[in-house]
Amino acid sequence: MLLRPARLDEADQLSHIAFTAKAHWGYEDELLKSWKPELTYSAEYIDSHWVTVAEDTSASSQGKLLGVCALDPFGDQLEIAGLWVLPNAMGQGVGRQLLRAALSYCRSQRVAVLRLLSDPNAQGFYKAMGAELIGYERGSPKGRLLPLMHMDSGLNKD
Repeated sequence: MLLRPARLDEADQLSHIAFTAKAHWGYEDELLKSWKPELTYSAEYIDSHWVTVAEDTSASSQGKLLGVCALDPFGDQLEIAGLWVLPNAMGQGVGRQLLRAALSYCRSQRVAVLRLLSDPNAQGFYKAMGAELIGYERGSPKGRLLPLMHMDSGLNKD
């Protein structure tokens, strides 16, 4: 697997990965449609944000994208705008490697805390990776609560 910056011409592929990963959790079609704007990547977004992809380097699937991670600024922190892995690649370390790359980027930018507003289905993954639950924020649809988590980037460790 190779981690690399996303290319502008991969926006549709990244949107497909995000939508497919979200759908994997069994959400109703109407909910998935309502979330489509936040699951959609554009070339402009890729051009102006840290967006990294995990590319399959095996001989049989070389070049296939397995996952994507994007970061947004959030005050003096960075926030995961999306960390998505294709369902058939889940459990193979793709998400783990993408999250580690995000933390490395945080350190390179002198950012001590990575903010995560998690889908409830991803909370266990983030917790296993060292994230701390600090509260909940309202999401859509109305009444849905999303786990708010923080991760120490390791910036201040010797």
